[in-house]
Amino acid sequence: MPPQPTTGVEAQARRTAGIGRTTRLLLVVGVALTLLATTPLALGAEPTPVLIDPLDPRAEGEGAGLVGDPLVAAIAVILLGALAVAATAAYVRWADRR
Repeated sequence: MPPQPTTGVEAQARRTAGIGRTTRLLLVVGVALTLLATTPLALGAEPTPVLIDPLDPRAEGEGAGLVGDPLVAAIAVILLGALAVAATAAYVRWADRR
């Protein structure tokens, strides 16, 4: 049995020695799960073109048509950005006080 570390630095180095192995294991497991989840999607796609549904809202010969209300979508994106800015500013102020 190896001798116990005597200083705080040695003790902390000993406690954190396994973090690299754990991180590598989690990375390998994450990559494997991602490959298992996405491979069937890629293999399930057909390379041949598919006929467009007759109820497709896009006009023939034009680009994709607008579905829904673009003004509402634009307002939602602007509000989401403002919320992100406010949350970031609040966090920076909170973290600065500590």
